[in-house]
Amino acid sequence: MSEMVERVARAAMEVTKQYDCGELKLKHHYEIARAVIAAMRNPTHAMVEAMDDGNPCRTVGDLTRMYERAIDAATEPE
Repeated sequence: MSEMVERVARAAMEVTKQYDCGELKLKHHYEIARAVIAAMRNPTHAMVEAMDDGNPCRTVGDLTRMYERAIDAATEPE
């Protein structure tokens, strides 16, 4: 199992354990989605390597910040 799958599973588990009803309401699914996306905010080393397009002007820090901004944008209200 990948590190990211583990993070996402644990984040979803933390949110869902506070609800004991059989079917979650839509607002609870939004909370789960935000928790899952937040768990993915910090990329793994493998993810940063996968984003590396060979541009010598981009550092690991640059790639990490670009990824974090993309995740942040995904959780902003529209």
